[in-house]
Amino acid sequence: MQKSTGYSFEVIRYHGEESAEITGYEGTAAFLRIPGELGGFPVRSIGRRAFADRKETEELVLPEKVRRIGDFAFYGCPKLKTLVLSDGVEEIGDGVIRSCGSLREISIWMEHDRFRAAKDLLADCDAAVRIRFRMPDGEALLFFPAYLNDFDEDTMARAIHPRIEGCGYAFREAVTRKGIDFHHYDRQLPRTEGDGWKVTGEVASARILRPYRLAEEARQSYEAALLRISEDFLLYLVKEGRKEEISCMAAHRLLKQEAVPAALQEASARKDTELCGILMEYSRGSSRAAGGSMFVL
Repeated sequence: MQKSTGYSFEVIRYHGEESAEITGYEGTAAFLRIPGELGGFPVRSIGRRAFADRKETEELVLPEKVRRIGDFAFYGCPKLKTLVLSDGVEEIGDGVIRSCGSLREISIWMEHDRFRAAKDLLADCDAAVRIRFRMPDGEALLFFPAYLNDFDEDTMARAIHPRIEGCGYAFREAVTRKGIDFHHYDRQLPRTEGDGWKVTGEVASARILRPYRLAEEARQSYEAALLRISEDFLLYLVKEGRKEEISCMAAHRLLKQEAVPAALQEASARKDTELCGILMEYSRGSSRAAGGSMFVL
C-alpha cells in the first residue's frame, strides 16, 4: 500500500494498464475532490469501503478517469449530500451509497453518452435522490422518489408475493443503460399523488427548473401540479432555503397569491432578505396583474 496527499492507494492493473486504486483517506474534510493521479498513476478505481463511515464528508467529487467503484465505497456517510462523477464509470459494486441518509443529489458529467453509472446507482438506492445529468447540449434534473421493495408471505399457499410501495420504482424504470426515456418519466407524475404533495413538488419543480427534452403537454401538467400544491410546497421550500426553485416558480407564476403570506413570514423569521425580496416582488406583480393592492405582512 502506498500513500500520497492523505490518500492511501494500491497499484493495480486495470484493462492492462498500471493504475491507482484508492483504499482510503486519512484526513478530515467536508469537501473531497479526489485527484486524477496518485504516485504518477491514473486513478481508475475506488476500492471497497474506501470512504465508508466518514462522519464529516458532505461532498465527494470523483475524477473523470475513475472507471470502477468498489462495494460499499461510500457506505454509511451520514452527512454526504452530493456525489459528483462522470459517466465513464463502468463498474459499480453493491451498497455504494447505502446508509447515506443525507444524500440529496448525484451529479453526472455525460461525456461518453453512457448511462450505466446512473442506472446502477439508482438500482442501489431506494431512498429519494435527484440526479443532475450534465449533457453536452444541456442539463437534465430528475427527482427519483423513494420506494419500498417488500413481500407478503402466504403461509397457507406457501408462496411469497413481491410488493412495491411508493412510486419511486416506476420513475427509475425511465433510466436504462442506453439512455433516459423522458416521455416515460413524465407520464409517472399522476403516481406521485399517492405519495403526497412533497413528492409531487420535487418531481415537478426539478423538471421545470431544468426542462431538458420536456414536451409542452408534460410542462403544462407539471405547472398545473405546482400551482395546485403551491401553499404547502412553497412553505417547505422556504424552510429548506431553496431559492433556486422558489425563483423558478415565481418566474413561471406558479404560486397562488394566498401561498405567499405564510412563506414571507417564515422567510422574515429566518432573516432571509433575498427570499423576502423574491416573495414581495411576486406579490406586487400579482397585485398589479389583478388590479389590487399589495398585501402588508
